[in-house]
Amino acid sequence: MYQALDTSLQRYVAVKLLRGQHMSPPDERDVETLMREAVSQARVEHPNIVTIYYVGKQDGDPFFAMELVNGVSIGEKIQEGNLSFSDISNVAHQIAEALKFSYGLDIIHGDIKPPNILIQQNGVAKLSDFGMARRVSGSKKERIGGTPNYLAPELLDGGKPSIQSDMYAFGVTLYEMTFGRLPIHLTGSTIDQWRSDHSNAAISFPTPWPDRFPDEWQDTLQKLLARDPEDRFESYDELLEDLEKTKSREIVLAKPVPRMIAALFDWMLVFMLMMPCQVLLATPEFYGFFDSHPLMMFVVQAVDLLPIVTYTAILYFWRQSIGRQIMQLRVINKYGFNASKRKLLFRSFLRMILPWSTSLLFFITRTSLGWMQDLASGISLLVTIFVVVSGCFLIFNRQHRSLHDIVFDTRVIIDR
Repeated sequence: MYQALDTSLQRYVAVKLLRGQHMSPPDERDVETLMREAVSQARVEHPNIVTIYYVGKQDGDPFFAMELVNGVSIGEKIQEGNLSFSDISNVAHQIAEALKFSYGLDIIHGDIKPPNILIQQNGVAKLSDFGMARRVSGSKKERIGGTPNYLAPELLDGGKPSIQSDMYAFGVTLYEMTFGRLPIHLTGSTIDQWRSDHSNAAISFPTPWPDRFPDEWQDTLQKLLARDPEDRFESYDELLEDLEKTKSREIVLAKPVPRMIAALFDWMLVFMLMMPCQVLLATPEFYGFFDSHPLMMFVVQAVDLLPIVTYTAILYFWRQSIGRQIMQLRVINKYGFNASKRKLLFRSFLRMILPWSTSLLFFITRTSLGWMQDLASGISLLVTIFVVVSGCFLIFNRQHRSLHDIVFDTRVIIDR
């Protein structure tokens, strides 16, 4: 690849030139590949695809001139290790749009990989190198082509290149951009060895899932990298719809008033559920079934905790409180993604400390343990101090963060 000056239009271009080894004439198959790349790429005029300007020969050597991209390849970005999820998401959207446009012109790329995706300094992604491009409607069976680590399993079994095989290569590329490594590293130099590696290896994901990536991103990668083509996305429209779920959006921090209203609603909901429990526990007949079993009596008295435990379980599995749902609020982590279930669970203990402590105090007053009675007054004092201090933080902090936001490094935003 060379940089050259187009003297007719006075612009710099990238020139791809094919020469044979030791200056001998190039192999006919290589010439065919180069020309096919030029023709395929020239047919696809899209802002996310490198533009072909001219195809010709110089001293018998075929070449083509194309748009000079002022930037670096994704392969170089991966080596530098400076790809944020916002960068990955933006590239994913742009290249998916380019592949969709190509597919609409009856073309599949056939060799999607990090070195073939170029990033301009303004952040625009450009798909290049259509040397392995094929017509979707073509029926002619051709030799297998592409880069081994990015080849879909069905191609190694003799299958025909398709939109799903391009999606697999795209999935490998996105996985590598995300984690800095290949999902499956093929060894050896033959198709049989590559096929064996695919059969014996399983694609793994980090556990626990990193906070810097949204949970939905794992689902997207798993579907793109599915071993069976039928388990991948059926179309680029479906893929783009899925990518939209993880697209970066403008974050608007929630104000103190709606946050406090949401918290009060959740508190009142738990307190309302406590009322029938208190009525039940105040009924002498209720204890008649268990008075002969001291251990069961202790368990029955723990009914006081049932409402707040139920609320916490709902929060864990639904990942949203009823109060925040009504006020259209959502908890995010420091990277701007939905907070994990585990973080939400522990965070809820501090946010719902008043209902938790009230339930605990009701439980303590029903026990006959003296030291627990003495503990109740201390708990009441500490909870009162925490609620007041947390409320002050929420009101007077510029970012409207409460104590539990600071402890768990979360934000509460308007859920659009």
